[in-house]
Amino acid sequence: MRVAMDHTGPWTVADVLALPEDRTVRHELLGESLVVSPAPRVRHQRASLRLATLLAAAAVEAKAPVEVLEAVNVLIPSGLCVPDIVVVDVAPTDNDPVALDADVVHLAVEVVSPGNSAIDRKVKPLLYAEAAIPHFWRLELAPAPMLVV
Repeated sequence: MRVAMDHTGPWTVADVLALPEDRTVRHELLGESLVVSPAPRVRHQRASLRLATLLAAAAVEAKAPVEVLEAVNVLIPSGLCVPDIVVVDVAPTDNDPVALDADVVHLAVEVVSPGNSAIDRKVKPLLYAEAAIPHFWRLELAPAPMLVV
């Protein structure tokens, strides 16, 4: 369901988290600016699911106390991001939060989409570094799949 947004002034994390759930778009807060992106296409979702599945299997094999999640809200110093995949500590996910603090994120992964390529390649790595997320991966799908670590 799409909802017209009547908002004045700078956006806050609370404002973004109060928006109605809408699976057709992703809402992120970069500074005080709301960034609305279309839901990823099938190729993007397929790649994200496959990589998340591989990461989850590796975590189980290693008996690592982590969980692999797709498209969750992550609180960062300058706002709120929605990485395509995160590897996080298990304990903070037990109470089903609407957002996770960056300090529980071990790895953030972005699958580059045609409409978000500049943000995925240039902005997000800086935001995750600012948030002290220790690892960032970027999955390029074109012209051929390539994982940038």
